[in-house]
Amino acid sequence: MSLSVAAMLRGAVKVRIQGVGAEAFFGMCARRGLILRDIRRTSSDTYTVWTAAGQYRDLARAGRISACTVRILEKRGAPFSARRLLRRSALWAGAVICALFVVFLSGRVWTIRVEGCCDTSQAEILELMRQAGVKTGSKRANISRTAVRNHVISNCDKLSYFTLNFIGTNAVAHVWEREETPEKLAEDIPCDVISELSGVVLALRVKTGRAEVKTGDTITAGTRIASGTVTGALGETARVHASAEAVLRTWYTISTAVPAEVLTVASTERMNVRQSLVFGEQRIPLQSIENVRETWYDKRVKRQSLRLREDFQFPIALESEIIRPCETHGEAVNEEDLSAALKQRMLLRLRAAKPDAEITGYSFSIRQAAEGAWLGVLQAELIETTGTSVPIG
Repeated sequence: MSLSVAAMLRGAVKVRIQGVGAEAFFGMCARRGLILRDIRRTSSDTYTVWTAAGQYRDLARAGRISACTVRILEKRGAPFSARRLLRRSALWAGAVICALFVVFLSGRVWTIRVEGCCDTSQAEILELMRQAGVKTGSKRANISRTAVRNHVISNCDKLSYFTLNFIGTNAVAHVWEREETPEKLAEDIPCDVISELSGVVLALRVKTGRAEVKTGDTITAGTRIASGTVTGALGETARVHASAEAVLRTWYTISTAVPAEVLTVASTERMNVRQSLVFGEQRIPLQSIENVRETWYDKRVKRQSLRLREDFQFPIALESEIIRPCETHGEAVNEEDLSAALKQRMLLRLRAAKPDAEITGYSFSIRQAAEGAWLGVLQAELIETTGTSVPIG
């Protein structure tokens, strides 16, 4: 019989009524307002019924008056389940220990992540954080985010700002790197303006000083484009802080050599597995394998962490290291595929080297050089702005 939620909370019992006075028993229960459910007759003088656990004493009293035997066959509900659980001391002890373990782990840092690094290595930031007390297993209550920020900023000149946030058992550090800006000469220091590039002058803008070149001139790196030495209306000579910039048309050539035959690596079907149990910073090998003797091999690491939810991760993980020996094969390079790949890669190199320049045109060629190598050549035409102030010697 399926019981309701209210009946399960109060507790219900299945009882057997046996005796010649069963009819008198049921009449007495009706007069006393006792609720009986699922009444079934199992023999000529035997019945089974379900009733609330609190009514069993009244049923037993009615049974004695009507010369019937009342016996409990089954118990269901929260009161009986709780009574059985209370007798299991080992279960409760385990639950208490597990709860204490979770509370202990939830108050500590088990994973540390650094975001925003570009020129600065994550290892350097992690080492500075470790010196400030942020490491795997550290108690969160003992970590001062202000002290950690001050320690990292004061010991790393590459950073302009640093923040540390806690998400569950995770410590997430965000760094902002310092942008180096060239030092400018003071306005009261006399100086000339020179070009850092070579090319043809397309435009010249002189704010102060005297122009030394004109549009259409071809100049080289180091050429003075504006002078800080000027002559007045009466012929007197003065030195000022020259300010100017020139727009140049420049040309660059990039070349890259690639072997005519490349070495390809393919994994074999053979596989070696090494598993380790990682607890915090400790690694316990569960099985060992022989050292890989092959020159080429493919290595993949799978890590399964024990976690309650996304932001609460236990410091226990199973790490599987899968190693497959590889076989090498020499293959000839396809000229068409190599040409497309080299062209794209060299354009990316050019844009990375000249981020502020405008590429107005380029040409790419590939040819087979000595010893069977392929040589790719990219010739590009750019428009750039130049002008650097230098003190007058």
